[in-house]
Amino acid sequence: ESRELQLRVFREFIELAARHDLPLVVHSRSAVRYALDVLIEARAERVVMHAFDGSASEAVRGASKGYFFSIPPSVVRSEQKQKLVSRVGLENLLLESDAPVLGPERGVVNTPANIRISAERISSIKKLPFEKVVETTSDNARNIFKI
Repeated sequence: ESRELQLRVFREFIELAARHDLPLVVHSRSAVRYALDVLIEARAERVVMHAFDGSASEAVRGASKGYFFSIPPSVVRSEQKQKLVSRVGLENLLLESDAPVLGPERGVVNTPANIRISAERISSIKKLPFEKVVETTSDNARNIFKI
């Protein structure tokens, strides 16, 4: 019953976002496959997958629908996040701090200033100039949040 309630409420949020032209920020920890299935079935648009813990292939599936994936500073110590960055195009990535957690060092308080670390690691993985990463991810944020 709990899962059915969660799915019903999730679908209602997807409908609300569409009706009011708002982005959806989805925290799908340990439920990536279910979340992607529902989002794709509902034809959700302007989706940000926050703190995504799925596989790179699941990320590619979401990216093929135009979804965005926010990358925290923990990318420097997370093989899962590094694989995601390597497989998903820059046009589907955003920077995030997720402070005070998901910092570059486990157990150390994270701060918003550390998003630079996210950009540096993306730059290194994708072999792109740092400035290109910052420019593109900033454009992505402006577009999805309409700012």
